[in-house]
Amino acid sequence: MPVTHLCPNSRGIQAPPAPPPPVAAAPPVAAGRRLAAAAWGLGPPPPELHRRSAAVPQSSPRSRADPLAAGRPPPLRLGGWGLRRRIFIAATEQNLDMAEKLGPEKRHSFIHNGQKVFEWDQTLEEVNMYIELPKGVPTKLFNCTIQATHVEVGIRGNPPYLNHDFTLPVKTDSSFWTIEDGEMHITLQKREKGKTWSSPIQGQGNLDPYVADQEQKRLMLQRFQEENPGFDFSQAQFTGTCPDPRTFMGGIRSD
Repeated sequence: MPVTHLCPNSRGIQAPPAPPPPVAAAPPVAAGRRLAAAAWGLGPPPPELHRRSAAVPQSSPRSRADPLAAGRPPPLRLGGWGLRRRIFIAATEQNLDMAEKLGPEKRHSFIHNGQKVFEWDQTLEEVNMYIELPKGVPTKLFNCTIQATHVEVGIRGNPPYLNHDFTLPVKTDSSFWTIEDGEMHITLQKREKGKTWSSPIQGQGNLDPYVADQEQKRLMLQRFQEENPGFDFSQAQFTGTCPDPRTFMGGIRSD
């Protein structure tokens, strides 16, 4: 009997179906989404999580530190932002330290008839007055009235201790006074930032020319420090007469 050879694709004998193409592995993004959904209880855990949990013994230190084995999403890391924040804080602290080096070294004293009336100093933006208060008087009885060009200090119901005009006008909305440890501290915000004051009180206790020049040089260095953060001007020196910090090189930067 002749043998009939049939083609595998003939109608008599069906060829076995071709195997399905291999399933491509899920991209990392999809796997991450499944993992996050399982960790927050939004769906069944993916097979990868089962396999990894089984591969790491529960008694291993890695099982306690590994966020995947613990069934929670990885911790949030600051990365570049955390580094930038630390650099910013360090730079700010450095600038504050340099500014302190250029601060007033000591207070000036206004003496009248052998009696110290007040002490004072100044920065690029402020003038500070310090008045020693008499003992035995309640602090609530002391009063200080600050106007744009005038100041009055005294005890309520008595003649004022100070009743004078300022050498230069001040900003009343940012000027204030406090009492601490038996001393009244009056903080005056300069209306002209960078202007060197020879005295807080007009016509009283002016600095001598040498001291006034030293004050102007220090304020000029404060201006350079403010406009060039990161540089240390505490050891810089001027030769000759120091220019006006407010008008030098186009004027001071002011709000």
